[in-house]
Amino acid sequence: MDRDVLIEIGTEEIPAGYLENAICSFKKGLETLFLSNKISYSKIEKYYTPRRLAVIIKNIALKQGKVVTKIKGPPAALAYKDGKPTKMLKGFASSKGVSVDSLKIETIGKKECVVAEIEEDIRSTEDIICENLVSVIKAIEFPKKMRWEKTNFSFARPIRWFVVILGCKVLSVSVAGVKSSDTTFGNRLISNNKIKINPSNYKKKLKDSHVIVDPGERKKLLRSLIEKEVSKIKAKPIFSPGLLDEVSNLIEYPFVILGSFDKKFLTLPDEVVISAMETHQRYFPVREDSKLMPNFISAINNKPNKEIIKGNEKVLTARLEDAKFYWEVDRKVPIKERISRLSGIKWHKNLGNLLERTERLEKLSKWIGERVDKIDLKVVKEGARLSKVDLTTLMIRDGKEFTNLEGYIGSEYGRAEGLPEEICRVIEDHYKPRNIEDELPRSKEAAVVSLADRIDLIVGSFLAGEKPTGSRDPFGLRQAMTGFIKILLEFELAFPLDELIKKDLELFSAGKNKEIFEEIKRFIIERVGGSLQSKGIRYDIANAVLSEKWSNIFDAYLVAKSMMEVRKDEAEFEKLVIGQKRVSNILEAKNPGEVKKALLKEKEEKELFEKAKEIEPALKKFIDKRDYTKGINQLKKIRPYIDNLFDNVLVMTDDANLRNNRLALLYYVRSLFHLFCDFEEIIID
Repeated sequence: MDRDVLIEIGTEEIPAGYLENAICSFKKGLETLFLSNKISYSKIEKYYTPRRLAVIIKNIALKQGKVVTKIKGPPAALAYKDGKPTKMLKGFASSKGVSVDSLKIETIGKKECVVAEIEEDIRSTEDIICENLVSVIKAIEFPKKMRWEKTNFSFARPIRWFVVILGCKVLSVSVAGVKSSDTTFGNRLISNNKIKINPSNYKKKLKDSHVIVDPGERKKLLRSLIEKEVSKIKAKPIFSPGLLDEVSNLIEYPFVILGSFDKKFLTLPDEVVISAMETHQRYFPVREDSKLMPNFISAINNKPNKEIIKGNEKVLTARLEDAKFYWEVDRKVPIKERISRLSGIKWHKNLGNLLERTERLEKLSKWIGERVDKIDLKVVKEGARLSKVDLTTLMIRDGKEFTNLEGYIGSEYGRAEGLPEEICRVIEDHYKPRNIEDELPRSKEAAVVSLADRIDLIVGSFLAGEKPTGSRDPFGLRQAMTGFIKILLEFELAFPLDELIKKDLELFSAGKNKEIFEEIKRFIIERVGGSLQSKGIRYDIANAVLSEKWSNIFDAYLVAKSMMEVRKDEAEFEKLVIGQKRVSNILEAKNPGEVKKALLKEKEEKELFEKAKEIEPALKKFIDKRDYTKGINQLKKIRPYIDNLFDNVLVMTDDANLRNNRLALLYYVRSLFHLFCDFEEIIID
């Protein structure tokens, strides 16, 4: 305990979404501080609640380790003459307070120089923490910060207390006008009293005051309490992704209540009721088997009572009444009549309205659908036409808690009107996957409309100048492209993406904008490259394949997988790559034209030409079948003939006709390799 440090920053409530990143940032800052000052410790434990960020640094050294600074001196050639130190060297040693004998010679860059090693004074850990802690705290990362007091300190929320203890000693530090102490506070609603603490009793004393500082322990207890409470009505809670994490970070100590609402609201679609609970109220819905029940669980930061339960029920009932009103009013307008209303909703100030966007989606979806096997184009077209109509509804337009149900609401209104299920599924699923964890569209028709929606978003955003830069991506184009790639690979869809982009540019009346096309191409290659690497493809192979096949993402993936398979035989693969690189290295950018068989004079060039012609049909057959591994293995058959040519024939002969013909032969051979990828991009380890 005497060598443990406790640091706690007590604040007003910090948003739940800020906490995890903030504590990781705080820990990283401390690690950097200790590393740079050679202060050893065993580990840093992270803790947080909405009202505090805290760390315990275990078993920290009380002082620095040995710190040696190297100072570069004169070049070695000028430091010694006839093996004896020069006046220059003696002057350098004197200025640094070291003896000439202690100096060393090291190579720095390309020169040998004299180096003085100076051992710095060893400082105490206490002094280093006191001098640097405020800077570390100031660097903690938050999405937004605020300033609230006269020191003008910037932090997520106002700092109200501050604990810095080494062992049992309070270290003197001030931040945002708050002096450090050994006093913290318990649960604001139950035990908001002062608590004297140290590193060894920190967790226990706060738990006794209804604060669980360990987020994992808090989440585990919350889940257990929820499951226990709903078991009383023989039901199970619904844990939507991320909600349990978020709610456990909204409270310091979990208590739960079981509330109820009128059964009449269960006539609404399940997702509407669930969204009303989760989005603003952060309630947990309850199911009995697959049936939604008129109950909910709410996590609170206080001991339950009847008034709290009634208050939670009242708020939820108001939201459900809104949903019921939206549902009843919206259904008075047939879904197909809503299409024309899309003209009154602007998509982007520079890109027109949603009706124009929907018309593009119809055309793009049809274009993609015509290139996909076993698909119902009527469903694709109608699904695309109706895909955005729910944006005109009260439920989506006015119901703030229901905006996350875009697509789902349209599909439910369609089902209520008796639209075919396959069309409703397109309306609902064309937004999927919304994120990396989301499920894919459930039908090929929905997948096609999702692809059209994403490419139109990307093309339109680039045209409007809304391109991703650094951490800025206002339209979520990176996520949209990640979903695009995922759909193509999972549904095994292969079509020329460059033509689709050009088609969309034409629909935007920007078909001649080559600059935007190239920008979109680079953006896509970057995203596809990252996706291939996430699937275990080497970066150089990803680059090599995308140099030739960026436009057909599914084929690019298959070729890359095959290249990785062929690469397992490292020796043969290396010979294959080197052989192709020998061909490429001698070629110029310009295609010298067709090979003239009559000008093939030497045995080696004739054999190479004949072997290349022999394997070409097999190559194309395997490519047509997408059996790329066998296709790549065919290339191995001509590798010895490439070597024979270079070993025995002078390609760059003085005879211009022979030279051009040999270059044409090599260009032809390279074209066979480039059916798969650009082998020049591959790195041989």
